[in-house]
Amino acid sequence: MSAEAPHRKLAAIMFTDMVGYSALAERDDELALELLEEHRRLLREIFPRFHGDPRFKKLITRIFSGEPR
Repeated sequence: MSAEAPHRKLAAIMFTDMVGYSALAERDDELALELLEEHRRLLREIFPRFHGDPRFKKLITRIFSGEPR
């Protein structure tokens, strides 16, 4: 009987945080939301350059992304 090697995948995990977002949202929530969307847009644009699969899990103002390889 032969033992099969476990199937493994390399994955890159990224966590981003916008410093000062909560304070900005208190002062100007419309601007804060615009900046948050720009942040997301930039990440969606960058991931494919590195063969990333932009599967976002959004946690309030943070984005958690796992990139299976």
